[in-house]
Amino acid sequence: QDDRYLAPEVHNKQQQDLSGKKKADAWSFGIVVWEMFSCRAPFESVPTTALATVIGAGDDRTCHPPIPADTEFGMLKVILLNSWFVDAKLRSSFANYTKLAADLQKEVTDASESAEDKLAFWMTECKRWGAVNQ
Repeated sequence: QDDRYLAPEVHNKQQQDLSGKKKADAWSFGIVVWEMFSCRAPFESVPTTALATVIGAGDDRTCHPPIPADTEFGMLKVILLNSWFVDAKLRSSFANYTKLAADLQKEVTDASESAEDKLAFWMTECKRWGAVNQ
């Protein structure tokens, strides 16, 4: 198990029912999506021994990876921020992610015309995400 993907409540060893575990999974999902876009490990500058403290503290500025302010993907930002509410009850359900993902697909499809344009667009956006400091 890699502590980089665990939700704050898991780091804090709070009891969870099935619904709570699903919300913790939503947090982890957001971390994985961020990693796919940035091509970087989450919290790469945080020592392993400090992960529980950094993530478990629940400070919205440091408990999840940064999102570029100038991202072209507004829906991706919505998906991630909905995954990373410190209060697990506020996180989206996976059923809601299906709709958000469809909205993201529409946003990306509308952003460019040709396959070459889409590839260039994605490469630029991924570089933007990878350049954000953690």
